[in-house]
Amino acid sequence: KILLEHGADVNARALLGETPLHFGAAGGNPEVVKLLLDNGADVNARDEYGKTPLYWGAYSRNPEVVKLLLDKGADINARAKDGWTPLHRGAQSGNPEVVKLLLSRGADKDINARDKNGETPLHKGAFSPEVVKLLLDKGAKFTREDFERFAKVHTKKGALYWLLHDATYR
Repeated sequence: KILLEHGADVNARALLGETPLHFGAAGGNPEVVKLLLDNGADVNARDEYGKTPLYWGAYSRNPEVVKLLLDKGADINARAKDGWTPLHRGAQSGNPEVVKLLLSRGADKDINARDKNGETPLHKGAFSPEVVKLLLDKGAKFTREDFERFAKVHTKKGALYWLLHDATYR
């Protein structure tokens, strides 16, 4: 706040192109995020890797940060250069509240988006049975190839249960 009061550039860039909003969102700090947004921070600023503040906010595990960014017009389906979306990152966070919020605000249009490694948000959320169930309930697809890849990497029984349940009863 003091820096802003003394004329600091709210959209200044760090070494890899991150803005203060990237750092505030990554830290999961809603007060900092709100202060920066209220002072003109670019909600859709991209760093050198194409990552937005929402990408980092989704990983912070704080739904309040995600909501603040979305309310200011953050692009919910912005893809980083590696193909990840905020939903990939939110699913990886393992926080079902973040994933619910992203899905309720339109991320479901990109629910089966694959990154450069062929992984979807479902792969990224595999360590959280709740996240897996949320994604499946919203229409995430899971192929045999996905299952083989998933089974080699992820051993969380709850997540595997929902994947098998979905494959059996859909």
